[in-house]
Amino acid sequence: MTFEEVQEILNGMLRIQQDIQVKQLNNTDAIARIDEQQKINSEAIALLTENISNLNVVSQRHEDRLTALYGYQQSADSDRLNIMQGVLDIKRKLAEIEKQLGTGS
Repeated sequence: MTFEEVQEILNGMLRIQQDIQVKQLNNTDAIARIDEQQKINSEAIALLTENISNLNVVSQRHEDRLTALYGYQQSADSDRLNIMQGVLDIKRKLAEIEKQLGTGS
């Protein structure tokens, strides 16, 4: 093997080593970007989890209010029926009294 052939082989090996080093640097950069993106994603997930928790609390409050309003509506309906029944009883008694007064005269 001549000196030029050996030098050509060594130059080829150096180029391969340089390519490997460049690829390793690129991989290191890519890993750093992936790590940074993972941190950003973790923070976003934490924020979304907190928002979901807050929405669940608000939803429960709305459900509680609706339940209370439904209870108030039921109570109001019951009161209205009781009043209507009382008015009917009064009208019935009034009719009886009028009937007694009309026949008693």
